[in-house]
Amino acid sequence: MKSLPLCVGCILFLSSAACNSRFSQADVAKAQEQITNEYQEKGFEVEQINLVKDSDRHLSGFVRIRKASGIIRPQLTKNCGATMDQDSGKYIWECK
Repeated sequence: MKSLPLCVGCILFLSSAACNSRFSQADVAKAQEQITNEYQEKGFEVEQINLVKDSDRHLSGFVRIRKASGIIRPQLTKNCGATMDQDSGKYIWECK
């Protein structure tokens, strides 16, 4: 019976940790990888990508891309951002 309060404490801790969703370094790396893959699938070379945490649940940065083939390959820079849902821990990103 002594372990019951300990288990209740563990459950409360885990549920509060899930509610306090925030970007970890792994999340930042995963978002950068997703952006890179998206542009590569569209026929671009990703020359540089940088996302930094503005807050626990928001990233901002840029991606620098260039057409993978062709004679004229201008370099483009797009501003990117990602926002994490407070409850689920899932995030969406967008580059404009």
